[in-house]
Amino acid sequence: MAQVEKTQKLKPLVSTRLCALLIILAFAAGLFSLFAVSMLDTDKTVSERDNRMLKTRPKFSVSAVLDGSYARDFDAYYSDTFPLRDQFLTLNNKIKKLFSQTRSTGGDMVIVDFEGKDDFAGQDID
Repeated sequence: MAQVEKTQKLKPLVSTRLCALLIILAFAAGLFSLFAVSMLDTDKTVSERDNRMLKTRPKFSVSAVLDGSYARDFDAYYSDTFPLRDQFLTLNNKIKKLFSQTRSTGGDMVIVDFEGKDDFAGQDID
C-alpha cells in the first residue's frame, strides 16, 4: 500500500529548478540590457524635467580613486545619466500618487503636526 501512495503523488508541471533558472535568466537579461543601453546611448547634458545641468563623466585619475572622489562623482554622474531615467521618474511619481494621500510634484514638502508633539522615543519636542 505504501508503494501505491508513492506512485499516486502528482508531479509538478514545471520543475522548481527550471523556474529558478528562468527567473535568474530574466534578471540577468534585464541587467545586461540596462548595461548595453547605458554603454551605447549618448549622455544628455541638460535635464528639462529638473531644469538643471546634468553631471558629466568624471576624469579618471589614481589620486581621485584613492581619495574616494572618483567613486562619489561617478555615482552622481550615473544617477543623472541612468538609461530611461525620465521614464522611471514618471513611473515612480505615478506609483506614489496611487499609494499615498499626498500629491508630489517633485520639490513639495508636506509637514504633519501632531497634537502630542512627541518624538519617536516618547519625549516632548520643546
